[in-house]
Amino acid sequence: MRTLLLILLLVGQKDSTAQLTSFSFAEIDSLQNVEQRPVIVFIHTDWCKYCLAMKESTFKNKKVVEFISQNYWFVVLNAEENKTIVFREQSFNYIPNGGNTGIHELAKALATVDGKTTFPTTTFLDETYTIRLQLQEFLNAKNFLLVLEEMIKTLN
Repeated sequence: MRTLLLILLLVGQKDSTAQLTSFSFAEIDSLQNVEQRPVIVFIHTDWCKYCLAMKESTFKNKKVVEFISQNYWFVVLNAEENKTIVFREQSFNYIPNGGNTGIHELAKALATVDGKTTFPTTTFLDETYTIRLQLQEFLNAKNFLLVLEEMIKTLN
């Protein structure tokens, strides 16, 4: 019984030390002045189970965390954020579209593909903030790492 408990504890802690640092859009502007890097924006909502799954698995995977930390600036954007965000000297606001629903203008700009906004969306921006890729799906760590590696080749 003790052995089983120890094994369960160790397995549960396997990736628990992998922490991905995320930055605000204001911080990204400042960081780009220090070191130019492509930017990954993870656009999510609190109610999206696939978004939560990516946060809890993909973005806690040690290899994913290390690769992003070394090559990209990372931003997490709640699509239902109800505050003004200033990015590239432009203000973006929350747009209500019903009782307690709405979408943030910046999330809409970064997560809309072919007129549809889906969550989660992971948007890759180059150093000049041009959208280079938008992925509107859940990606496990293995597949996300493949995308990260391919995108860094394309962006450099």
